[in-house]
Amino acid sequence: MKILFQKVYLLIILLPILAIGFIPLAPTPTILSSTWQAARLAEARGKYTEAVELYRILLDLQPEKVELWEKVGDLEIEAGQNEDAILAYQSALQKESLSAGGIFTLAGLLQASGSNDQSLPLFQSLTESADLTEEKYPQLVDILRQEGDLASAEKAAEKWFKIFPEDLQAQFTVALLHLPDDPLASLENLLVVAKGDTPLSSSAKTLVDTVSTAVENENLAYSRVIIGQALAGLGEWDIAEKAFEVAVQFSDNYAEAWALLSDAQQHQGKDGSSALARAVSLNPDSDIVLAVQALTWRRAGQPRKALPYYQILANSDPGNPNWLMEIGATLVEAGDLIEALRYYQKATQLAPNNPAAWRALAQFSAANGYDPEDFALPAVDRALALDPEGLETLTTAGYVYLIAGNLIMGEQFLQQALLVDADYPPALLTIAQLYIKKNLFSQARLYLDKAAAQSENPAIAEQAVRLLDRITP
Repeated sequence: MKILFQKVYLLIILLPILAIGFIPLAPTPTILSSTWQAARLAEARGKYTEAVELYRILLDLQPEKVELWEKVGDLEIEAGQNEDAILAYQSALQKESLSAGGIFTLAGLLQASGSNDQSLPLFQSLTESADLTEEKYPQLVDILRQEGDLASAEKAAEKWFKIFPEDLQAQFTVALLHLPDDPLASLENLLVVAKGDTPLSSSAKTLVDTVSTAVENENLAYSRVIIGQALAGLGEWDIAEKAFEVAVQFSDNYAEAWALLSDAQQHQGKDGSSALARAVSLNPDSDIVLAVQALTWRRAGQPRKALPYYQILANSDPGNPNWLMEIGATLVEAGDLIEALRYYQKATQLAPNNPAAWRALAQFSAANGYDPEDFALPAVDRALALDPEGLETLTTAGYVYLIAGNLIMGEQFLQQALLVDADYPPALLTIAQLYIKKNLFSQARLYLDKAAAQSENPAIAEQAVRLLDRITP
């Protein structure tokens, strides 16, 4: 069809010349001018398929205009023809006329088509580019991190920050990526971001405290473990993995570092068995090694096999309610709700002034159908008395009142939570669920969009996407 269009169009514009019996060796200015005008008009009117064909005709008439191949690729995307766009961009690339933005787009199209072997080298080639737009650099860094290429992600972040030195996100990203290898240099950048007034500032402040402690510690392996745990707490599992790798390079016999390395690998869907086996061989009685073994069994869908490890931990640290709560959560996974309730209650009895224990009991009771008046509401009221402004406590209260059917109170607590942190994933998801319950779908979408876009909590992002699909007509 495209070839037919080109032939017909060429015939139309050449008819006046054929009529007088003369065909020029090169296109006349009139032919070129009319074709350019027609192409631009079609593009301006949003007739992208027609514009593509006209620009292709111009490429036939003026093959030296190699920059048109990128425009053809752009318009093929607008026309919904991604495969043809790939071919057009590849033609521009071969002719060395594809811009950095065009390379980024081509790489994205190839990645979406499953051709990662072709897309990754293109993304990597952009790490030294100074020609990307400001919004493309964070996307490039994220893509390279998702591909597991932290070295290239570092280069891209450094270029981003060099070109846009006032961009706090760029500065924060450079600091994060450099933390495993150069925490002191990262600390300088984190201090700047921490002084700002952006959503990144609170994370930067958390890291400043941790890194300040780490750089003062002469044990380099331990300092990287501290840094890795802080990164894990922020959901930066790939960089945390790098920090734990550096830790075991400094100290190959550091059992806890090996166990945490395994945990970070598992969080990314990797096989952490070798690192965990090394940890167990070094110190099978370590609390961290035992806890990671328990988590590994739970992730494998075998919670019963996790319970003995938690029992050892609870027995060795009888004053710690956290192990009782972990046993409760593991029993829920095993389907033993009666025994789970007993452990959650034991945690509150052991630590009656610990709001986390009361939150856990409240969440468990609300999620598993226990009478709100007897279990969840008294538990959450106790948590609120102990921690009235806590982000997690306010979110838990919102959830409990939602489940109890008191949507007014639920909304009030969730709005309070979002005043503390407008990007907190559990609060975003829960308030969206509340608005869905009230049939306020447009309001629910606002929060679901934010929950789906965040990367701090992938599980919540997936739930948000499913809910968006459910409520979108």
